[in-house]
This record gives sequence, structure tokens and C-alpha cells, in this order.
Amino acid sequence: MPTPKTSKSELWLKIAILTMLLFLGVSSVSAVDGSITKTLRYGMKDTQVKYLQQFLNEKGYIVSRIGAGSVGLETTYFGKATDTAVKAYQRAKGLVADGIFGTKSRASLSGIMTYYPTPVVTNYPAGCISNSGYSAFTGLACNRSTITTYPTGCSSTLGFSAVTGRKCDGTVQTTTFTTSSGSKKSGGGGGGGGSTPTPTPAPTISISTNSTSVSYNNSATLTWSATNATSCTANGAWSGTKATSGTESTGSLTSTKIYTLTCSGVGGSTSNSAAVTVETQPVMSGTLTSSAPSCTIVSGSSSCNVNFTWTTTNPQAVSTVTKPTNVNVANGNTGTNVSFAVKYNSETFYLYNNSQLLAQSTITANCVSGTVWNGSICALSQNISPTVSITSPASNVTSFSLNSTLNFSGTISDPDSSSLVVSWYIDRMGDNIESALIKESTQTPGVSSGSITMSGTKINTDTQNISLQDVGATYNLTIKVFDSVNVIETTRSFVLVGVTATCSDGIKNQNEVDTDCGGNCAACAAGGKISIYPNNPRYFQSASGTPMFLLGYYNWACVHPDGTIDHFEPYGYMTSTYANMIQKSQDYGLNYIRISLGINKINTCRAAFAYVSGKADLDQWDTVYWNGFKYYLDLAKQKGLIVHITIFDAVDFRGGSEDYRWVNSYWNVDNQKQSYYGDLDINNNGYADQAGEFYRVSDFNNNVGVGKYQRKFIDKVIQETGNYDNVFYEIGNELLGSTTEWNYAVASYIKSKTDIPITENSCDKKSGCLAKASSTDGLTKHTPDTMSEVKTSVGELSGLGYPFMQDPDGSGIMAASSNDLRAAAWYSFTGGAFGWGGFTEDFWINNVRTDVLRYYGNLIKFIEQTGAPFWDMFPNHNLVSNSGVNSVLSKTNNYYLVYVKSDSQITLNLAQASGTFTVKLYNPATGVFTDSSNVQGGSTITINKPLGATDWVLHLKSTANATNTPWNTFAEINKRVSSNLANALTAFWSAFGAFLVGVFGD
Repeated sequence: MPTPKTSKSELWLKIAILTMLLFLGVSSVSAVDGSITKTLRYGMKDTQVKYLQQFLNEKGYIVSRIGAGSVGLETTYFGKATDTAVKAYQRAKGLVADGIFGTKSRASLSGIMTYYPTPVVTNYPAGCISNSGYSAFTGLACNRSTITTYPTGCSSTLGFSAVTGRKCDGTVQTTTFTTSSGSKKSGGGGGGGGSTPTPTPAPTISISTNSTSVSYNNSATLTWSATNATSCTANGAWSGTKATSGTESTGSLTSTKIYTLTCSGVGGSTSNSAAVTVETQPVMSGTLTSSAPSCTIVSGSSSCNVNFTWTTTNPQAVSTVTKPTNVNVANGNTGTNVSFAVKYNSETFYLYNNSQLLAQSTITANCVSGTVWNGSICALSQNISPTVSITSPASNVTSFSLNSTLNFSGTISDPDSSSLVVSWYIDRMGDNIESALIKESTQTPGVSSGSITMSGTKINTDTQNISLQDVGATYNLTIKVFDSVNVIETTRSFVLVGVTATCSDGIKNQNEVDTDCGGNCAACAAGGKISIYPNNPRYFQSASGTPMFLLGYYNWACVHPDGTIDHFEPYGYMTSTYANMIQKSQDYGLNYIRISLGINKINTCRAAFAYVSGKADLDQWDTVYWNGFKYYLDLAKQKGLIVHITIFDAVDFRGGSEDYRWVNSYWNVDNQKQSYYGDLDINNNGYADQAGEFYRVSDFNNNVGVGKYQRKFIDKVIQETGNYDNVFYEIGNELLGSTTEWNYAVASYIKSKTDIPITENSCDKKSGCLAKASSTDGLTKHTPDTMSEVKTSVGELSGLGYPFMQDPDGSGIMAASSNDLRAAAWYSFTGGAFGWGGFTEDFWINNVRTDVLRYYGNLIKFIEQTGAPFWDMFPNHNLVSNSGVNSVLSKTNNYYLVYVKSDSQITLNLAQASGTFTVKLYNPATGVFTDSSNVQGGSTITINKPLGATDWVLHLKSTANATNTPWNTFAEINKRVSSNLANALTAFWSAFGAFLVGVFGD
């Protein structure tokens, strides 16, 4: 037993040892293995990052509890965990906690000579980069600070305390004592000095992947092994109990995954992780091509075959080739020369993968020569129908005088018949009785002719009188040819006029002809119809020969069921908004309106054909409708507006539940009184807006099936409107399913009936449609969704050499601001289009936007007030700065019109010009001109925006051309004031105009 003195000595010895140990701890420098000389920050990979992590772990600013960055597993990558630990260290040192270990942070190392046994408080727990969510390593909430405390004598979780001898990770130490007996020489003390404790080591884990980064939807292989472990459990991106060593596939991966393995043994438990990064999913695409764009159906068959080849790049599933409706024709991500059957007269094939359309291809299928489609198969032709045309009266003769002799003649051909019955008939429009036979003969193919005097009456086969002396009435002259199988007919219409017309109002009216004017009416002498301007075929000219830029709106022709044409309260409710549009257009100076003859609201508007017991009678017209429609034309003429009549409307042929869709169309056999032709919806998909459905070239050319009634409808339109001098035609609205062949056939037929110009509108909003059928005179195109797309589209069309315009139809453009619509109109004008407008929802869903009307009116007034000869100018945008946004319409060395979208200053290249130019600046929003100093040609000039303008217009005119002919100002006044005042002004200008121009300029 020790004596008190001995015990005291031993106690002091222990204190001395402990003090030395503490002193050694205080005096030792950082355990970092190397120097930190660089500025380290997030995302870097450097050996010194590892030194930094070792230092932080040693000093209690733990980078990570487990895995990469933890004690003994420090890495060279400066990630989120290192960033968090550095910020904690910086805050503790009073530095800016920006996570960048730079000069000041490194300088702080020199003062570190003390180990801090007190807890170090970090802002975020291990595995957290903010106070949101949970730690990826511990699973603890990140919204609280973590206090890291080590047992006495420990500076990390590794090893044992130099003071207590306990494990620094807090687990219970298992010690095995080995006892050996002392030798006899030792004095027989019992071996107390021979016991040696052996600590049980904690498990260690090695886990890795064969690839740390894989492509999208590929896999990696995990490999792991653990020592000093009896069991392992997976968590994170995998789960379940695992062996202490093994391999396992991750399976297909679509996102980055972290795989964590925790193993336990007698010495405690340990976790380690491995991560697999997944690359971005590749873009899937595909091609579907055919060996030919068309095929020929043999006699007796209903389809023909075409080989298809398709590919799928980066497929997400197995591709499928389908055709309407939801018919699978092939499966597989590739296919080469696979034969598909194509039904008459066209089918579209689609390549899908994972419900995504990758490609499509449309093939046409026609019957072999000598056969025709009978609704089921291509059958042998039993007879070739004759063809017939009226050569007299000529197509441009639209009226005959009372008591005059009508000479008629026609040409007939038939390749397989030599005996034809040829009959001529005449009837008066609106009688709804049988036509009167005026000549009949049996003859060979060739010419048939005769004459009739337009007076008295004619008895028809039903012994009913047909008056031939009704002045103002429209008469139909029809020739029918019968070859014992088929009856082919064609009709020419004219108006019976009196001989006492005076043309006193200065305008050619419906009951007047050129000769009636006696040379006193300029409008009559000019021909009285809208036509192509001959000196620049990109524009139309009015009946008076004035080139036109057209600006206005669109609507259907709706006539009320009770026969009321309109309730004309100014700007109040009207049965049809069309009259409202006309009135508002006149109020603001607009000059154009586009009107569709489509079915519109079948339950609230009358239709072109008569309805019997709720069914359409295609052999009978609704006279109330046509009278109402002509009222609209008269009203527009009275208000000085040009009317663009679109004959067919493809929305009538499309699916949908609205009143104006196929379900209610009088072209749909389900809505007809009797069977006039077969079902047009051959694909049974609820609409007929496809080639071979409503658009049947053979039917139209041969005047059979639906083509017969299409011709009849066209004839009616021309009969009712062909004598107006303020109309021109359009084949139809949005004929997206039509073909160039059908458009050509229809336009050619119209051309055979009238000289009035006709345009086509078969264009998608954003692409294509840069060509038209050769028989049409111009092209209209629905507008893209943005102003920049409007300008680009105008640029694409401007070089085509025929009239073109855009009308605003698109979700973006119809919801555009008033300022953007103003810009679109100016882009059209300075881009060389013949107009802007024709389709807008301003009158439908936006009420009436008077600011837009005012802006449009300002553009028309600008043209009238400046007399700018736009018809003699061409787009030349590269003359102006920022030409992608700004536009120029110019006549070199003469006239320049520049529209500036927003620039406060522009430059204009006048290097090719000479002489002096007057400068006017125009605010298109307010309609106000500002004069500016004259400029000289021969160089590039700089012009500043007028005060208060958003967009603006630069008007430059050469002083050497001050006597340019004005833009027919009085012809425009003629539309807006009484005829007497107009005539007086015209006479005044004739007498004094030259003098005034010489004195004041034009």
C-alpha cells in the first residue's frame, strides 16, 4: 500500500504529464499535411483543397461526417460541404463569410496556435448548404445549427483520447486482456504487469462504380467491400440488406444518383457513398420518307402501294407508323422499303415515338388512265363526258340592253361520241321555275349558235312565261350537251339594262354600260372594274384607274333569318357586325373590307342555299340572303370601301362544334334535302378539308358531283356581284387542304366568267405559301404571331411580282397591342404589300378598338396628304440603319419613305441620289407632320426622331420632282362627298391645278 508521500508524488507526476500533453497540444501547429498558398474557392480541384479540408476537420469545422471530405477521406475537390466549412471558419475568425479561402483567410492561419476544446458552432449541419431541407449524409434537418463537440483529448472522431483513453467517435471500446503469469524471478506478484488491451477496429468500406458518369438511360456497376463488418445496409439511391462485398447494376438511369452503404461490426458502424452522374437526355428525332410522292391505283382496286423508309434517332420507346384514324401500319425504330397501302385519293402517314410526332408524309393515289373512282374502287370508264364552253357572249360582257339581239354560240367536243343533243336555255334569276328552251339540235362535236331578242316573254316547258324585258334583272344563258350518258352544261350571266342611263353621278352603276356615259364619265370610260395596275403588278387599281393600298377588316356575310338586313343604330347592336364595320371604316378613313360567304352562324344567319324542313336544297337559292348580301355591297360602295369577296370558306369543311363547322355545313350530305353527290368525308374523320374530299379536281373540271355545285355557287356569286365596280374575289378563306391543281381549276373557271381579279388564301401562318396557282392574280396569307415575323414574311413575298398582302390571324397577332398592329400595317405598306387586314378579332372579342381604327386611318391619310407614289416605289430596306427592324420604300433619286419602329436616330444611305430633298417627319400614332431641314443626296444622312413619337416615318421627296402627279386626291374625295361637289372640285383642279402646283408645289 503506498504511503501518503508516495501518493502525493505520483499525483504531481500525473499532473505534470497532463500539463505537458496540454502544452504539446497548445504548441503544435495545424495537422495539415502541406502549405496553403493559393486562393481556393467553390468548384476548384487542387491538392491544396485536400490540405484545407484536413485543416478544417482537425480544427472542428467538419467538412463531412461520412464519405468524401470526412476525416481520413479528404479530397482535392472544393464542393458545397467545403464551402460551408470555410464559411463557418471565416465567421469564427471575424472574416467575411464568402466561402473563398483567400489572402485574409490564409493570414489567419499564422495566428492559430491554440486548440479550441470548446464546441464550434457552424451555420449549417454537415451535408447542408442552406437552412432548407435535410442533410444528404445524416438525414437531420438543415434548419438548425449543429454543435460539434469532441470528447476530452480528441480533435476529431478518429483514434483515442490522449487524456481518457476512450474512442474519439464516442462508441464503447471493447478491450481484450491477455494475462501472463510472472516468472519466479519476478517475485510471484501474479502477472499484473502482463495485461495488454487490444482495441477492436471499426468497419471500413470501399465502394465505387465502374463509371462515375453515364449516358442517359444507361447503367453503371457498383462494387463494394467491407472489413471488420458483419452486416451492411443500403440507402440513398438503393436499399435493402447487402453482403459485406459484392457487385450490383444500377439499372437504367435518367438522373444523378448517390449510393450509400452502411456496415456494422463489433467495432461500430461506418458509411461510405459513391455517386453516378447522368448526362442530359438526348434529343429524339426521326425521318419518314417515301419512294414516290404518288402512286396509281389499278382498275378494280381501291389502293396502291408505296415503299417507305424510316429512322429514329435517340428513341425513347419503339416507334410506330400510323395513318388516320389511329391505324398502326408498322412498328420499329427503323424500316427500309416497307410497302404501305395508300387509299384513293391521298393518305398521310405519321411516325410516332413515345406519343411524340417525329415525321409525316402525304401520298396521293389516283386512278389509272381509263378508270374513274366510283366511291369504292377505280372502275373502267363507261363514257368520256363531252366538254362545252360559251364563246359568245364573251366572258367580259356582263350586260345587254333592252330590245337588243343576243347572239350566242358555244364550242362542244367529245372524243367518244359523234351524236350530241345540244340545247340552249334562258332564265331570269330569282324566278325559281324551269328555264325556257330557245334552241335545240342534234349534231356532231363543233359549234352551236343562235340568237334571241331581249324583249317580250318566252314560254318554258311548263308553259310559264319568262320575261325577257325586266331591266335590272340578271339572266342566265345556259348550254347543255347530252351524249346519251352524261349531261354537261355551262352558264353565262348578264344584266338587262335600259338605254336611258345618264351616268350623271359620275359612277358606273349596275344598270349602266360604258356607252351610256357618252364620254362624260371618267369612271365608265376606265372600264368600271377593279384590275391589276399595269405599271406595277404588285398593286390593284380602282375602277377609276387609281393604284390602291387597302386597309381594313373582315367578317362573314350574315343576313337575319326574318329578312331584316340590319339594325343600323350607330355603333350599337346590329344583326351583323359587317354594317358596323363599314360605318366605322368610313368614319376613320379606311378603304377595305373582306367578307366571307361561308355558313357563319347557321342558326342565326340565312344561308346562300334555300332550306326546306331544315335541310339545304342545293337546287334552290335563298333570295333573301342574296338580296341582303347585295345590300352590304351597296352600303360599302356608298361608304367608299373596296370589298374583297372570299367565295368558299374552309372553316365550313373542318371539324368542331361551332355553328360554322362541317357538322352544320350545307356542303355536308347529312344536312342536305336529297343526295346531290356522295359523302365528301371519305376518311370518316368529321371534316372534308382535304384533297379528294371537298377539293376534287376531276369533279370540278367535269362539272359533276360536288364540282357541279361548286361551279353553280361560283356562277351565282358572279351573277350577283360581277357588275359592282368596288369588288374583287378570293377563291376561299384558309383553303389549307386544297391543292394547286384545284386552285388552278377554280380560278381558271372564274376567269372564264369575269375579268375581276381573284386571289387565293391557302396559306399556313408561318411558312410556305410563297407561290400561287398560275391562274390566280394574287396571294393573301395569314400573318405570323409577332411583329418581327410580319416584317420577315412581307420580305419573303415582296419579290414575287404579283399582289400580296397579310391579314392578322394568329393568337399572338390578334392579342397584340394597338401599337404593334400599327407597326404591322406600316411594315406591310413599306414592304410593298397591296394592303393589310382582312382578318381580325377587334370586332369580335376586343370590342371596337378605336385607337387601332385611328392608326389605320392615319396611314391612309398619310398616303393621301403626301401623294407618295407608292405604286412606283419598291422595298429597299438595306438603305436604312437597323434594317432588320426598320423599312424603306423608295424610288431612287426621287422619293423615300422610311418606317422606324423605335430608334431615336437613324442613318439613310443617299449615296445613289443627287440634289435636294425636302424632309417631313410623321408620327403615325397622332397623324402629325413635323417639317425638318432639307438634305442633300450623295451621302449617308442622319435623322433624329420627332419629339414625342414612339415609332415614326421619314418622308423624303426630291425638289427636282415637285410636280409629281398627286395620288388622285379628288378621286378619293369623290367617294366621300356628294357628286356635285366632287365634279366641281374636279373641274376646278382641271382649270387651276397646274398653276397651283407651280406656285405651291403638290
